[in-house]
Formats: sequence, C-alpha cells, structure tokens
Amino acid sequence: MNYYKARTDDIVHTIRSLIRSCQLDSLPNYEGVDMTLIREVVSGAATHAENFFAPINKDADSEGCRLENGEVLVPSSFSQLYKNFAEAGWPSVSCSPEFGGHGLPHLVACAVNENFMAASLSFSMVSLLSQGAISALTKHGDDKLKATYLPKLVSGEWTGTMNLTEAQSGSDLSTVRTSAVKTGEHYLIKGQKIFISWGDHNVAENIIHLVLARVAGATKGNNGLSLFIVPKYLLGKHGELTERNDVHPLSIEEKLGIHGSPTCVLDFGGNSGAIGYLIGEEGRGLSYMFTMMNHARIGVALQGVGVSECAYQQALAYAKERVQGGTEIINYPDVRRMLMQMRALTEAARVVCYYAYAQLDLSESEEGSDGDARLALVTPLVKTWSTEIANEVTSMGIQVHGGVGFIEEFGAAQLYRDARILAIYEGTNGIQALDFTKRKVIRDSGVEIKRMIHMIRTDAYKFQRRESDISDMGLNLMEAVMVLQAATDWILANKDDDEFIESVAFDFVMLTGYVCAGSLLCDKAMLSSTMPSKSEDVDYLSANISVAGFYINKILPRVHAHWIAIRSGSDDVMALSVGQF
Repeated sequence: MNYYKARTDDIVHTIRSLIRSCQLDSLPNYEGVDMTLIREVVSGAATHAENFFAPINKDADSEGCRLENGEVLVPSSFSQLYKNFAEAGWPSVSCSPEFGGHGLPHLVACAVNENFMAASLSFSMVSLLSQGAISALTKHGDDKLKATYLPKLVSGEWTGTMNLTEAQSGSDLSTVRTSAVKTGEHYLIKGQKIFISWGDHNVAENIIHLVLARVAGATKGNNGLSLFIVPKYLLGKHGELTERNDVHPLSIEEKLGIHGSPTCVLDFGGNSGAIGYLIGEEGRGLSYMFTMMNHARIGVALQGVGVSECAYQQALAYAKERVQGGTEIINYPDVRRMLMQMRALTEAARVVCYYAYAQLDLSESEEGSDGDARLALVTPLVKTWSTEIANEVTSMGIQVHGGVGFIEEFGAAQLYRDARILAIYEGTNGIQALDFTKRKVIRDSGVEIKRMIHMIRTDAYKFQRRESDISDMGLNLMEAVMVLQAATDWILANKDDDEFIESVAFDFVMLTGYVCAGSLLCDKAMLSSTMPSKSEDVDYLSANISVAGFYINKILPRVHAHWIAIRSGSDDVMALSVGQF
C-alpha cells in the first residue's frame, strides 16, 4: 500500500501554536509570513509529496541501489523525481536569498520537509544532507567558498554529504585517520570513509563532500581535525565542471531499510590524492562539523515524525477496510487503542520537533541568545525521543495490520525497517542521552533545563485555570513536571557519579521528552478550544483536544516508570560481571 495524505491541518495548527507561544512573529525572518502564506507553502509541498514521492516509495525500496563501473545508480524513478523536486524550489525553502533561497523560517521549512520524509524517507535524505552542508558552509566558509558552492547547493543542482565515520572511528572521532597535506592553495586528502549516505549517485551533476581529516603534523585527538570541501568534480576558473576528483565509491551497503538511499564506502585519494579546500581554520573541523551534525540531528528527529505519520495513516486505512467479526476492525476498542496511541505519539513528536525548529529560528535572530541555549538543550532530546517514538509507532503499525503487516507487499514492514536506522545514525540514542544529561544539563548546573521546567510549570498552572477538559490535562501535566523537577535534582545531586549518570541518562532524556511533548500538546489543545469553529475545521479542532487528552491520560504516565528507574541507580545495570553475560 503506497498511501500518504499530508496532515496539513495538524501541521499548520502546530505552526500556529508555536508562533504564538514562542512569540516568533516578531522575528525579522517572519516579516510578511502569515498563516495564509504558510498554509499555501505547506499545501504545495503536500501535493508534491503525495503525487510524486509516495507512489514510487515501495518500488524504490524493492529496486534499491547498485554500483556499476565505479558509479552508484539509485532507483530508476529518482532521477526525474529529483529534477522535479529541485526545479520546484523545495530544497531551498529556508536558505538565504543571497544564494538563491526563499528565506522562509526554519519552522516553515521543517513542515515542508516532513511531507517529503513521510512520503519517501530514502529519497528525502539527499536534501537533508545538502541542507546540513549549506548550514555548515554558510556559517564557517569564507566568501570565496560560499560564492563558489552555495548557489548550486541551494538550487539543488549539486548535493552535499557528511564524511566523518571510518572503520575505527564511530562515536569516537578522535581516532580519524584520513589525512590532508597542504599543496599550494588546496590540500590533498587521503583516506576512507564509511556509512556515507548518498555518498555517490546519479541524480545531480556534482556532489560536494564535507570531509573531516587530519592535517599532516596536527595534534592527535579531536583538536587536530579540520574540515574540507572535496567536490566529486573539480571546477574551472568560471565555475564549470572539469575533471573527476580522486574520490570514488568502493562499495554500497546492503541494509535492513532505506534501500533507496545509497550508503557508500568512499575512497579519497586512492590515486594521486583528492583535492580539498579548507573550511575556516585548521584544527577547528569538528566544531564546524557540529553545525552540520546538529542540523542533521533535528532533521533525523523530523524523519521520525514523517515515518510515524505514514505508518499511522497506513494502519488507519487498513483498519477502516478490514472486516472481522462482521465489522471493520476499527470498531474494536483494542484497535482504537493502538490507532490513538500511534496518532497521539506522532502528533507529540511533531510538536516537539517543530519546537526545536522554532528555537533554531530564535537562535538565528538578533535576539537569539535564549534560543541558542534552548536549541542546544533540545537537539539531543528531540533526536532521541522522536526516533524512539518512530520505532514504537511503526512497530504498532505492523500490529494493527496483523499477519499481513509481516508481509512486505502491504508496506507496513518497509516503514518499520526504514525507521530502525533513525535511533542509530547521526549519533546513537545512547550517545545522545549522554550528551543531553552530561553536556546540556550537568555542565551548566541545570540552568537551562530549570528554565524550561519553570515554563512548563507556568503553562500547566495556566491550563488548570481553564474550564473543560484542558483543566484536567493541566493537573496531570503539573504532576508530571514535578516528577521531571525531582529527576533533574536527582541527576544534579549525583553528577559526579559517572556510572550512575551513564546508567540512567536514557531514562532521563525519555522522561524529559514525554513531559515537554505533553506541555506542547496541551498548548495546542488550548488554542483549539479558543478558536472559532468553522464548518471545515470543527472536527479537527475537537479531535485535537481529544488526542491531547489521550496523550496526557494514557502516555504521559510513563514518566513515573522512568523516574523509578532513575532512582534505582546503576546497581542493577552493573550487577553482572562481563563473564556472566
């Protein structure tokens, strides 16, 4: 089943809620951006995703990628799909007009991207990586590099990649061996990178690799790493493509999911050396690459939303048509439970991810100091929480289908397979949980998370003062935020016990995610309760309140289990010796 219908109603309402609660409409890049324009842009992306992306998703998964004569060939439908995608301007929604972009807020761009991620996760990855390369080059490149590479990246004529991982360097990048030797105005890059998504392909005329390498003579460890642009094809004096650079795909991986996305082993400089150009200063490559990585991390969180939405829709469609016991199975309470859980978790992940993009807009504004701190806090949070939710939702999608969910031709299995990578790439969720707990909470003595807790507590009190269902939600949210406060205090009190912190970090980040999502869903529901009900949206507004209520009553109580696990500490985790496993 290749079914996807964009949830434009919830997407636009989520944006409306965040513009109000985060006071985004006062930012410079929101000038002239009203809800009418936002709906038009989101609807345009939705139509494109529904009509062009969704119909090819299953066939692309079956066809996969192949390496022939040193070139990677992606599914046959992708070349025209990418051409149409780029010509429509979808890769450049939030890019700077200086380089040919539309200059819309990141919050709007994330709504656009969700549609494409939902309709074809494999294909949409090429744009996510390019946007990350654009963000790193925009922030850290010199004027010459920007003028040379950004216009083509922004237009989608060229695509970008991120090259960090090596066989011995996964989460620990201090052991990167790829080398760079300065030769005149450029460097010669030599080494191999693995797990490079869209590392080679045949949909765009050039690929701009961002490569982490160690300059000859540089110090060992992270401080010796530098970042380079290594184009697949070199450029002439007028920017025209000339000869092939010395970078080649050695193989592509056979993977559990995302079969349409070529995951490559790339060889740099196996012959004369790959020509690369330094971004910024030597020795600051990892900090520069974090710009791209953090962009990618909230992008992966958004991928979780997209694949969850598609899984929910497929399960819903099946439940409405499958008859058992003389009635469609959607009429049975247990199936309703699963569908409500899928929808509530998906909408929760959506509002949390969109909140991160709202913080990105705030961080790039003139008054962005608060946005910087909040964005840093929520980046590992949303990456972990949303992708864990995606694995749960896609698994439940198979369950709703029953036996046919286990059969590939029905499509639910593909979504489950595709979702599995999300908790692994761009930083495994275990590493992200440690980043959140150690670097984002403990390092600043809990200042930023306490600010967020205060905000949620204030909102919960506001919700309690409302009449109707919102008041009850506020009471339950207040109880949950007090649990988050207690867990935060417990973490800070034991900050010097590394074994404890590393044992409970995952529970802590998940607890925080559930509370944040609950607060944002309640805010959306309160907005729904105050909006004038037009005939065309009354059902959605009513359903929005009901879905928030389900989340608060049926899902938010998970915080208590995580809190119990945190209090139990590390003893049970470390109880067995290595030999006893």
